[in-house]
Amino acid sequence: MNKLNRYFKKISLVLAVVVLLQISLPEWLTLSQPIKAAAQGPIIVSTSPADDFLSVVPSAKLTFTFDESITKVNGSATITIYEYDTNTVFESFVVASSGAVTIDSTGKVVTIQPSKPFQENTEYYVNIEPGAFANVSNGANFNGIASTYEWNFKTGVQVNRIPPVLQAHSPALGALDVPITSSVSMTFDEEVYVASGEFSLVSDLSSTTLDNRQIPVTSNQVTGSGSKTITITPSVALYPNTTYTFSIPNGVIQDSSGNKYPGYSWSFKTAAAPLKAPPTVTKLEYSGSTITMTYNEALNENSIPAVSRFYITVNGVNRPATAISISGVTVKVTLSNVIMNGQVVKLSYSKPSSGGIQDLLQNQALEIANRDVTPLVDPIAPTLVIVSTYPINNTSNVLTDSDFTAEFSETVVKGAGSIWIKPIGSKTAQDIKTNFYVDGTNTTIVHITLPTGVRLEGSTNYYIEIASDAIVNLAGNTFSGIQNQNEWTFKTIAVDTIPPTVTKLEYSGSTITMTLNEDLNGNSIPAVSSFYITVDGVSRPATAISISGATVKVTLSSAIMNGQVVKLSYSKPSSGGIQDLLQNQALDISNRDVTPLVGPIAPTLVSGSVSGNTITLTFNKELATASSNAYQQFSVYIAGNYYSASSLNTSGRVLTLTFNGTITDRQSAYITYLPSTHPITDTDGVNVAAFSSYSLANATSSSNSNSVYTPVSTGTSSLNSAIVIGKTLTLTFNETLNTNYIPSVNSFSIMSQNVMLSVEKVTISGSVVTLTLNSSPKIGKAVYISYYPSANGIHTTSGQTIEGFASTSVANQTTLNSLLGEYTEAVGGGIDLKISAATTTSAVSPAGTSTNKYSISALPINNAYEAAKSAGMNKLRVVFKVPDTERAAIVAVPLSTLQNAANFGKGASFAVQYNDITYEIPVQSLNYSEISRILGSSEVVGDLLIKIDQGETGLINSLTSAINRLNASILAGPVHFEVVAAFEATEKKIPSFSGNVSRSMDTVTSIEAKSAAVVWYDPEADALSYVPTLFTTSGGKTVATFKSKGNSAYALVRGSANYTDIGKHWAGTTIQALARKFIVEGRTTTKFEPEQSMTRGEFATYISKGLGLSGNKSAASKFKDVNTGATMAAYIGAVSEAGIVMGNTDGTFKPDSLITRQEMAVMMTRAAATAEVTVSLPSSASSYLEKYNDHSKISSWAKNDVAKAVYTGVISGQTTTTLSPLTHATRAEAVVMIQRLLESVNLLEM
Repeated sequence: MNKLNRYFKKISLVLAVVVLLQISLPEWLTLSQPIKAAAQGPIIVSTSPADDFLSVVPSAKLTFTFDESITKVNGSATITIYEYDTNTVFESFVVASSGAVTIDSTGKVVTIQPSKPFQENTEYYVNIEPGAFANVSNGANFNGIASTYEWNFKTGVQVNRIPPVLQAHSPALGALDVPITSSVSMTFDEEVYVASGEFSLVSDLSSTTLDNRQIPVTSNQVTGSGSKTITITPSVALYPNTTYTFSIPNGVIQDSSGNKYPGYSWSFKTAAAPLKAPPTVTKLEYSGSTITMTYNEALNENSIPAVSRFYITVNGVNRPATAISISGVTVKVTLSNVIMNGQVVKLSYSKPSSGGIQDLLQNQALEIANRDVTPLVDPIAPTLVIVSTYPINNTSNVLTDSDFTAEFSETVVKGAGSIWIKPIGSKTAQDIKTNFYVDGTNTTIVHITLPTGVRLEGSTNYYIEIASDAIVNLAGNTFSGIQNQNEWTFKTIAVDTIPPTVTKLEYSGSTITMTLNEDLNGNSIPAVSSFYITVDGVSRPATAISISGATVKVTLSSAIMNGQVVKLSYSKPSSGGIQDLLQNQALDISNRDVTPLVGPIAPTLVSGSVSGNTITLTFNKELATASSNAYQQFSVYIAGNYYSASSLNTSGRVLTLTFNGTITDRQSAYITYLPSTHPITDTDGVNVAAFSSYSLANATSSSNSNSVYTPVSTGTSSLNSAIVIGKTLTLTFNETLNTNYIPSVNSFSIMSQNVMLSVEKVTISGSVVTLTLNSSPKIGKAVYISYYPSANGIHTTSGQTIEGFASTSVANQTTLNSLLGEYTEAVGGGIDLKISAATTTSAVSPAGTSTNKYSISALPINNAYEAAKSAGMNKLRVVFKVPDTERAAIVAVPLSTLQNAANFGKGASFAVQYNDITYEIPVQSLNYSEISRILGSSEVVGDLLIKIDQGETGLINSLTSAINRLNASILAGPVHFEVVAAFEATEKKIPSFSGNVSRSMDTVTSIEAKSAAVVWYDPEADALSYVPTLFTTSGGKTVATFKSKGNSAYALVRGSANYTDIGKHWAGTTIQALARKFIVEGRTTTKFEPEQSMTRGEFATYISKGLGLSGNKSAASKFKDVNTGATMAAYIGAVSEAGIVMGNTDGTFKPDSLITRQEMAVMMTRAAATAEVTVSLPSSASSYLEKYNDHSKISSWAKNDVAKAVYTGVISGQTTTTLSPLTHATRAEAVVMIQRLLESVNLLEM
């Protein structure tokens, strides 16, 4: 197939050129050129059934088509059809003599007619011996087909062999006076589908004008596929008084079983044309930037006039049209900007010689000269959405430098009036006239800001006053305004200069929590070097600092054990550091004690007694009412026997339990409590901790006293050691044991982490008792064992009975290897699932390849995550490896299992490995509620199907074509990924995830990171785009790991971009590397123009490609100056959707305007957030900018983001003292900044 695919690419190009020549050259020239045969012999260009085709009709003929005329060759060469599974011959034909092998009149198509039908649901392959055919031109032989995979197919099951029947059609056969705007419809006896080809609608040869319409089945004129009625609605009216013949060719229509309708033709005659009255305008109205022309009849939507046909003036000034659209009876003319209500608008339209505005009968609309356009009547004024304002009405503790937002009920624009903030009841606070503007993205939102350098007074009541002409909707209706002190009021936070103080210092694990007396500034994070911590007098470094509310959390390099002495010191920096909301800095702390974090006190058992079948337990705190099923969590052990509980109730501090047994005088009794779904809690909701083998006072014994919680007496037990490794626990005694006495599994109780580990088997050998457990304890966790002697308990060979013992510590020597057991550690970390964990069924991959689907149930996956967690693995990762023998990979995993996997810990993932490909999904990146919705369920159901196709398939044609156009070399791949959610008969593609999905390719090819990257074909941009790629080398292989939120076809390539003007440029190496990774590109194919200024559109494109974002032209449509038909629009839309760019307040993006250095810095800081990297400034923004003499030129809206870009090193000064924020960046500067950004967020390797 690889040979054929390579040939298909060549022949497709040739055919494309031939088609273009046929369209563009005179007929006499196209008919005069002979086609020469290939010297190497004929090549098969298509087969029917196609290779790997499924559901073939058992009665099917086999056909194959050569690229040139051929003939049979005398001799014994055969065509043989084999059953695939058994390699047995189904039927064989001697080509030279068999009448079942025929060649059609073109000399290119060979047909094989088997003498019997194929078996249903059976796979076959075809072999053709060399020399069976030769070309006519030079006698070169066909090489034949000798493999089992080059041409194979599979028949269907329960085949419906009856073709569809045409029951009715309209117009009827021979119908007269058919309206020229009629549709053609065909009704069949079953649901039918348009397959391929064209319908034909042709006028009679005697017609004055020939009307020959070939209507492809893919045309929007054809509707009804999948129903019983197919309808063709011609896009242009038929000619009047004309006889037409409508033809359905054989095979254009098929039923769901693939049975072809054999075809049919019929004729009808159209009526005379109606009176030729041109369409007339009934209304001309404007709203915003759109003029709507309403006509008296439906218009031809395929005849769009040029914008140059319109001349519009607004208040006497020309305003150009930018776009025209037609729908129904309306023509919409989009202007370059908004028309304000009250402006005088005039419209003129010039009729072209043909086309333009016309009705369905192609009558042209007349010209319009200087007609008035009136405003679209909209009596409704915009209203304020009070609940969406910031701050909302009556808010207190508003910062004195806050910005404010107001959301309105519709799109608004800025009017002539003002917005003021005015004090209520203050003698010192002043009225403040604000600045305000409409949001560039959401035009219903107005931002209100204080003038530069102005603050509100602290602890003061204010209200916001909006003039009645400050806010206007697109129809010119004004917002009524706010002219009172009650509708939008707030109070500012009190101004103080008092530093925040520490009220508590507590530790838990590796975290110290500092609690202060007021809320802190979450954007001012101190450096870890500001802290000095000692644990038992030894320094322990801090590794991370976070602030939330009134607490500072200091993460240490390792955990603090309870009882250790912890001291903390904090040094206040010159600016920033820990500060309150008013930027008052916290003071230094010197050698302060840090105490352990004290959690809620759990109720503890004080005493317990048993009498008859009743146990009474007394706790130190009052208990809540228990569940009626809570008794199931208790078990009682008396005289070597276990008894289950039967009922339970609580009253105050006392719990009373009845059990299915009874106790007699002087018997010992023990009780065990293992909480599960119905825990015992106190009235504060704190759970009672598990306990094991609690000794009960026997109230029937005359010598009994109150019980205390002590282990069973160990007497003179001769136990030397107790060790557990995985599921095996060994008890070693100092005497040889009698193997005739084997205690029952109930004689032992093993506890770890308040969970009982059941004993499944007991064996004795020498002086060792071996217990086989049902599950392993976790690595490093404490384990305790209790033993209850009985008549058949452990005895020595000397006849001594081993006494019981309780809560004896067991040495837990469980390791990773011992814990994994049936699992193995995966390459790259995590757990490998065995192939036996899956069941297989036959399936077909997205590329049409027959393969096995591997379905994995919940249990082995859950167990694998549990094993990984128990083993303390760094990666909670479960991997399933599809056998390399499969032709494609399809793996099904229950969605509910992946959702539950998130409970095992942050970062849990599921990976599929196939050949040298790995696909890894973080379980938290799936939107389970959205998946349930598209599957039509209220809960998480069904499976996630991960599908991988590798190599040359039809799914990668766009990718490989784009790679070839740009002269790149493929180093690994291509590979196609698809992920779907499946439930019952429903399958829905999951096009993207909430986070990046990691994939990798292995290759033995030598890779130079500077010129290689994984790429994909972005259909929105119609271009090759970079996928963030990192490289590692291990065992002689290079692994390319790449991340994307979507699924597509990918290939690892080496770019070849080379520009003549960067060889000696200071940024030349970086420019060439990013160009060869398809992140940036030159102004021409040979020149990059590094010293020319970068435009906003170019920079948005490069940021989008560097982050691996998917193109989004629809998101770019909100910018009225962005041509959504251009490639750049896809990238502008992508960064806009990601929140990296906002556009301008006038609704423009200005893609051709030159970008400033501060604009670049802001976009790159936002881009870092898109890459899930949060940049927090340890100190104030000013502290990073004040070293530049021109820092005052940085716009207030950009200041914080520019400071972050300086802090991370993404941008630096043009000199040591100048940042030049308003200078236009060169293309070279922009590329280097993009490189720094992508490397800082780990999305690029040079």
